[in-house]
Amino acid sequence: MLRPTGNGGYGIGGRIAAPGYSNHQGGIAVDLWQDRTRGNTIANDSDNPSRCRWRHTWFHGWLRTNAPAHGFRPILTEEWHWEYRPNVPITSDLTDHRGGKLWTFASATHPYPVAVFCPKAALGRPDVDVLVFAHGLPGGCPRPKRLPAGFVTTAPFELGRVVDESGRPVVLVVPLLDWGNPCGEVAFGARHKDWQPIGKPAMLNAVVSEVLAEVGRVQGTAAPSLRQFVVAGHSRAYDVLEPLAASRTDPAMSQGALSRLNEVWAFDTTYAGDVAAWTDWLRLNPALRLRVYYRPVDRTKNVGDRFYAQLGDRLAVTKAPEGHCAVPAKRLAELLAVPATRPGEEETEEEPYEETYDGEFELPEAVDDEAALDADLSATFGLDGEVPAETGQ
Repeated sequence: MLRPTGNGGYGIGGRIAAPGYSNHQGGIAVDLWQDRTRGNTIANDSDNPSRCRWRHTWFHGWLRTNAPAHGFRPILTEEWHWEYRPNVPITSDLTDHRGGKLWTFASATHPYPVAVFCPKAALGRPDVDVLVFAHGLPGGCPRPKRLPAGFVTTAPFELGRVVDESGRPVVLVVPLLDWGNPCGEVAFGARHKDWQPIGKPAMLNAVVSEVLAEVGRVQGTAAPSLRQFVVAGHSRAYDVLEPLAASRTDPAMSQGALSRLNEVWAFDTTYAGDVAAWTDWLRLNPALRLRVYYRPVDRTKNVGDRFYAQLGDRLAVTKAPEGHCAVPAKRLAELLAVPATRPGEEETEEEPYEETYDGEFELPEAVDDEAALDADLSATFGLDGEVPAETGQ
């Protein structure tokens, strides 16, 4: 069967697995196919562009949110391949954390798990604020064992502690981001394959809507309404923030959560940045305020200095003396404190700037796919094991 047809075989070598080496042969695996209209074909191919297209279809979103309840589990290297494993229990990772609730959920919009922390100050409220935090490369700082919830619970981030200690009703949201294959071309075209699709306004609005529904589900109540919305990003998350600035005239900016966006916080993201796009966005949206924190060294200095030169009524820029990995927790605590420096006022530094590397992260010239995100997200999905040891990136 496996020999080429020219050698008297059936020529199926390389097309199917040898007997005993595929769960298809055992009747527990299925490959799904999308029959789509002409010009919108999505093939079951393992190249990154094809996988991106598959991952961002409504159908894959439906599978992520519904198939597990019927006993089907994904294999994470082929979006179309699902296996029937009814004996693998569906477990909830809902936990009590600092008097609040912490859990992850499968989003129909975003292709990876989304962590949600609802602090005690937000529990039982009919309205809440939402803070979406976009993380950088998982290996850039000491890596949490569990992604993405570790950004909430684990040093050097511990963002859940910061939110809880603020006493404010802020629901913290941390979507897991794939930096090895961001799939930006699906949302923004081939020129922006490194941008994260969650930076597309309609997608971000959809994720926040799901989060509010989740907050209601976990509490057994109606979804709370949204008071204020904040987007924050660290390090490589400039590829979440930049598409938002580039989409400043998108009609979705005046809809959903983004219609209540009042703050954007950039935590040492100035490895790249279109300053003109940001200042124009501020001009177009009088309710928006931007705060930029950057270390004026090496690859963050050039863009950071350009932001610094544009200090204005709603643009505050601070040169941060702390190390790269310390910026989010330190500055988030300041921003959530009351009172805070008025937007538009130049923030004075409490101490002269001193660069503190402490062996911390500097963005590499190229992102290694395997180092950026585990190819096997089994720990995140609770299928088996822990996240592998850090790769050294």
